[in-house]
Amino acid sequence: MHVLCTVLFKFPIGGWQENIYATAACSKEKNNEVTVVCNEGVFADRLRVIGVTVVVTDDALFSYYRVLERTK
Repeated sequence: MHVLCTVLFKFPIGGWQENIYATAACSKEKNNEVTVVCNEGVFADRLRVIGVTVVVTDDALFSYYRVLERTK
């Protein structure tokens, strides 16, 4: 299975990011492919370390479809 999570946040790390990180880590442990769409920074770096594919976005790119176009 391929899990896709989209995250939009203002702070570099916090409860929301920890929840997504735990979900991604658990999914990877169960041999799933995981992609997270999020801002560049500490959180994205942590995801990459555990083998999660990160698609970088920012607040200016507010269209879900435009974000998905970046994954191609």
